[in-house]
Parts: sequence; C-alpha cells; structure tokens
Amino acid sequence: MSRLRRAVKDVRAATALAPARPAYAAGIRAALATVVPLLVGSVLGIGGGTWMSLAGFSGAIADRGGPYQTRAGTIGALAVAGALAAALGTLASSRLALAIPLMCVVAVACSLARVWGNAGASVGGSVLTIFVIALAFPSADPAEALRRGGFTLIGALWAMVLALVLWPLRPYRPVRAAVAGCYRALADYAAAIASGVVAGTDADASGLPAGSVAVRVALEEARARIARVHTPYHS
Repeated sequence: MSRLRRAVKDVRAATALAPARPAYAAGIRAALATVVPLLVGSVLGIGGGTWMSLAGFSGAIADRGGPYQTRAGTIGALAVAGALAAALGTLASSRLALAIPLMCVVAVACSLARVWGNAGASVGGSVLTIFVIALAFPSADPAEALRRGGFTLIGALWAMVLALVLWPLRPYRPVRAAVAGCYRALADYAAAIASGVVAGTDADASGLPAGSVAVRVALEEARARIARVHTPYHS
C-alpha cells in the first residue's frame, strides 16, 4: 500500500501546474509572426505564404529571451538552417534513394543541436520539422527548392524583426527586478550597519539594525519569482 501511495504522490507532483499566468503577449506575437505572412502571401498571390508562416512561427518559438545579440543569433541560425532544410527537402522529395539517407543526416544534426541548450533544441526541432514538411510535398521542379528556401528565409526574418524591433519582449524582467530589490535591501542594511559602527553602536545581535527583515522579505520575493519562471515568457 505504501508503494501505491508513493506512486500516486509522484504522479500528482509530476502533473501539478505552477501558479503562473499565461503569457498572452508572447502568444499574440507568435500569432502575428504566423498569420501576417499568410495574409501577405494571399494578398500578393505569391504562393509562398505557407512557408513564410511556418518559418515565422518557428522563429517566434525559438526566441527564448536573453540579450539581443543572442536572440538575433538564434533566429538567424533558424533562418539560414531552415531555408537550407526546405531547399534540401524539396530536392530530395522526389528521390527516395536520396531522401532516406538525407533524412537520417538531418535528424542527427538537428538532435546534436541540443548541446547549445534550449535555443539549440528549439532551432533543431524547427529545422527538422521544416525538412520533413518539404519532403512530404514533393516537387519535380528544381526551382521550387529555391522558392521554398527563399520564402522560409523571409518568414524567419519577419519573426526576427518582430521579436527584436517591432515588439521585443523582456521575459525575465520580473526576476531581474526582484533580484535587484534584494541587492538594494542588502545595500541599505549594510549601510545601516556601517553607520552604527561609525556611531559606536555595539555589534552584538541587539545592536544590529532591524533592516535584516527587509532583506529576508526581498530574498523570499526573489525566490518566489524565480520559482514561477517555468516558461521563458512572462510579461
């Protein structure tokens, strides 16, 4: 009976949901990265809206926050690798003898991208998805490979512009603010202690200022903020 109780406890712990609010801003931005290319492709009649939309969505998912240079590098890597995957998948789509070994190579390469952390895993998974979709829609026209690759590149660049210029999100702002509050409370407490020492106050526990309570509250607030960051997007 004890084993059953432990198993039930483990299942409940694994399926528990954190009390974090949905990332509405990130969802709306991802929708724009996905829908706008479809609308542009439909209005202009260029026929590449699907590939631009797929790349735009992949770019929005790949943006995991952090410094602008890192985010630009991540989405840029997705743009180049995704365009190459779309072109290679299209060229191999009508050649089974080429598609099978190339599928193996691309899958291994995308899986190895996990060594670069969450960003590498996201880019690798998106690139592999683009390659598989290109394989699933065969084309005997070699020029179609260039078109699909170009549209994929355009969609990823649109996601980059949206993420870095038009609507940049700062997902870790609440955590940074809480940690900064800890440093400020600690600095105020240290300054109060220094003032007491200069004034000749005894350094025993009874002579210390009461600012340590503020420090503990700030630390607890920061701990709670960090615990709630189970997803990279918090507005």
